[in-house]
Amino acid sequence: MLPNPIQVELKHLGLDVCDIPRAVQAGFSGAMVYRVGEYAIKGHPLSRLSDLQRIHWAQQRWAREILLDPCNQGDHSTWIPGLIAWPSLLGQSNATLLVDSDKCWECMDWKQGVTLGSIQQATVSHVRSVGLALGQLHRIARRWPIESSVVESVDYRMIQRHELLKQVVDTEFRKQNLILLKWNSFTKDSSLSESLLPLVIEAVEAAIRVARPSVVAMKNLSCTASLKHWMHGDAWRGNWLFSGGGSEGLLRVSGLIDFGQAGLRWPGFDFARAIGSMGWGQSSFWQEAWESYSRILGEPGYRLEEARLMHRVSMVLTLVAYIDRMEFGLMQDEPSVDRLREVCLQLKSL
Repeated sequence: MLPNPIQVELKHLGLDVCDIPRAVQAGFSGAMVYRVGEYAIKGHPLSRLSDLQRIHWAQQRWAREILLDPCNQGDHSTWIPGLIAWPSLLGQSNATLLVDSDKCWECMDWKQGVTLGSIQQATVSHVRSVGLALGQLHRIARRWPIESSVVESVDYRMIQRHELLKQVVDTEFRKQNLILLKWNSFTKDSSLSESLLPLVIEAVEAAIRVARPSVVAMKNLSCTASLKHWMHGDAWRGNWLFSGGGSEGLLRVSGLIDFGQAGLRWPGFDFARAIGSMGWGQSSFWQEAWESYSRILGEPGYRLEEARLMHRVSMVLTLVAYIDRMEFGLMQDEPSVDRLREVCLQLKSL
């Protein structure tokens, strides 16, 4: 249920919250998203207020500039959700963030479209359209001036991933193997264990094979990749919305949602996250998406193989994170199990 102050604000926006049905959704992050009419309402911890203020600046600018961008090819809409000012905050500099108790709330346009429920549903048309959209997003963002407060030349997440990767390689996944042994002993009679555990064990073997040669490559990338500009930060397939296709005409991106991780980072993260969640191993999807991406963006400033390296490293570290969750009994829900199974199959295909 939305807090009373939020309901009051929505009434000022012309919405009768008592009569409008609300669809409540939760992503992998656990964040609750409420749909009220044609708006999406999302609450964040108050500790994120300053981060969200910067993100809102970028999201609003993207929405405005994409609407005017010639690459929209006559489409008089933007696929970036526009942020809505709360009525009681009109005239203030941060009118799109309302603080209530221990949370801050944002309201934005609800974007219509269909998401890809699984990696099997992705087609060449999907990755081409995502490549075009991501190229447009990055081309616009890299024209923006970098704030003087940003002094780091290399994305800190890249250095962090190299350190985590080196740690699991140096220990030969010892901790993760012990967790799997422990998990198996506690769930011997579980159908989940019978179906999933052998796959996870095989995936660990594949992860070792993938991770060892990636350590040096990742270190080199973390030392040389100096390009940074605003990026989405979590451009995986679940955050892309599509319309058209089949009898409805040309498939196109109709929305990119959840900008909560947007920031100034190495843009290859976005490409790796997006296309890595839509294709298996050596799929031609990578090349198809890269050609579309580069056609809109121009010279990306990094190589396709560097994005694919980031995807391989991400799959290894995602597997490690999921195994670590097993230790605390956090792998019983269906979305987590499905995602773990997909990560395992991706690693085996690399």
